[in-house]
Amino acid sequence: WYQRRVHGEKHFNSELGFSNVFGFLIEPFLVEYAASPLPPESIAELNKLCREHKVPILADETRTGLYRGGDVILSSKIGLHPDCVMFGTGLGTGLAALGSVGFNNATYPKPQKFVFNAFITVTLNYSTWANCGLGCTVGATVLETLSTNSEEIKSKSNAYENIFKSSFEGKYQDVIENYYVNGLLSSITFRTGAVQSLLNLFQSKYEGEIIPPVNAILVAYLFHRHNIFAQPAHLNHNAILIQPSYLLTESDIQSIITGLELLCKELSTNADAIIAALP
Repeated sequence: WYQRRVHGEKHFNSELGFSNVFGFLIEPFLVEYAASPLPPESIAELNKLCREHKVPILADETRTGLYRGGDVILSSKIGLHPDCVMFGTGLGTGLAALGSVGFNNATYPKPQKFVFNAFITVTLNYSTWANCGLGCTVGATVLETLSTNSEEIKSKSNAYENIFKSSFEGKYQDVIENYYVNGLLSSITFRTGAVQSLLNLFQSKYEGEIIPPVNAILVAYLFHRHNIFAQPAHLNHNAILIQPSYLLTESDIQSIITGLELLCKELSTNADAIIAALP
């Protein structure tokens, strides 16, 4: 539709030396699965194949970009070389609905040509975000703040990543299946047996009630017992996501680690304590 409406039968990729394949879309970290990125050798092969076949790499960094992974984009840390990057959630900081697209200058020397055409054709006809002065102001302020404080953010990201690794590497293996951390982006996937025991206790206490996914119970426990804000992975009910603020302090890092460690210990030996901490 886009090709026909904006450029007739001529695909803009051909003007830039690409094939007629629109692109290879990849999410560097599957947030909703809490799944680790592709291994380095797979990423290297992806870069190679896309270059050989002249297919642009499109990285969806709406949940991982803007220093969540310790750098402007997570792709750069895992060896992925995207031609186009999509940003989202972090730009609006919860105050405005906002998204943006970034282009590799080496790939797209003049992206405004087709971006402007797409904007006129699509955005003015149908968009809930068009002409949003607040959104643009918030987004510009966020980018300026991140740029100004980038070194401090990287330092905090590295500190969080290193402490997280040292706290969970090879530990709590009776309850943890795997964990992932890169910058401020972290997750823990628990073993089915460990969380099933908790779920059984919850079901016996709230018999007849609607039972939430077990990771929602874990997230509620962390919030009410330790004041830690985490998220359930929507497509992996054994996993939780922890993405602390850029503004975290050393004390905040220690509080997060302490709360997660206590959760692991109670899952292992005293799941009743988790239920008791819920409102």
